[in-house]
Amino acid sequence: GRQLITFDVTDLTDSLAVKVFLDEKDTSGLADKIAKNMWVKLRGPVQHDRFTQELTLMADSIVEIQPREERRDEAAEKRVELHCHTRMSTLDSVCAVDKLIARVAKWGHGAVAITDHGVVQAFPEAHECARKHGVKILYGVEGYLTEPGQNSAHHIVIIARDYTGLKNLYNIISASHVKYYYRTPRIPRDYLAAHREGLILGSACEAGELIRAILRGAPDEEVEQIAAFYDYLEIQPIANNFFLLREGKVPSEEHLRDINRKVCETGLKLGKPVVATGDVHFLDPQDEIYRRILLAGKGFADCDAQNPLFLRTTQEMLDEFSYLGEERAHQVVVEYPRQIVGMTEEIKPFPDEFFPPVIDKA
Repeated sequence: GRQLITFDVTDLTDSLAVKVFLDEKDTSGLADKIAKNMWVKLRGPVQHDRFTQELTLMADSIVEIQPREERRDEAAEKRVELHCHTRMSTLDSVCAVDKLIARVAKWGHGAVAITDHGVVQAFPEAHECARKHGVKILYGVEGYLTEPGQNSAHHIVIIARDYTGLKNLYNIISASHVKYYYRTPRIPRDYLAAHREGLILGSACEAGELIRAILRGAPDEEVEQIAAFYDYLEIQPIANNFFLLREGKVPSEEHLRDINRKVCETGLKLGKPVVATGDVHFLDPQDEIYRRILLAGKGFADCDAQNPLFLRTTQEMLDEFSYLGEERAHQVVVEYPRQIVGMTEEIKPFPDEFFPPVIDKA
């Protein structure tokens, strides 16, 4: 009788089941040629399959084609991503640590900062993958900064500069979960200040206190006072903040650019580096669909309007910030992030020894 071949195809935005019926005398060898990750062009009618109860392409023509060209970073001077979330950022990021670091190595970026929301569980795997690929890891966290007597929290990026900073980072993370937890693992400003040695502080995304102050029209003196607390200031592609436009909090895309210009102006006035980050939650643009599913599960009404939080190449970031001018764009995309990398030591996030618990009289 006839032979049935079934497989699935995807264009990375949707997927479809495929069925091919071959005559018993067929000599094409199709069954042996179809392979996983093979790129093909198909032709045939799409119909409802009564057996599988789903739409199925009944292929009558299959042609192998060349794979789509992968994104590559061909810049002479490479950027470094200082704001990256892994799957340890619960129900928020879909970045696998091993794939992230492999991509960073492939693109020649040399380093990447791991900054999950409130936790550091990705550190051990990041360390092992970094050793394999020859990448430097900046060990950090995106924390929730609070003021005494206030329920609201602002995002802050904290990166360990050295082993003293790593110890203080672990201390802060533990305290935020054990002593100060309220809906999120919170970090009181005074507690952070008392354990600031060896740490590098960044102003984070639009959820940070700096950009929120700019959004509400705070006077320059207040904006500069807020910025003075940080070691570096952060700006991101305007598409990361399109939700502000949808919600009517800013009048135009140009206003989003003006916010970034204001951060740059403040950094220049205070002598603080301004770095451009992607707030990475997935590797490639088409991966947004997976994060869309996570956010839908959390009840976000705008989950289908995904921010483009993918890992960008150097040229993609330079193009994004071209409105700052060529020299300034190069500083925020390449020069200043690499400067932050140069401020950090090579760190192993866990000791070589074992530390089993000691129980009296056990």
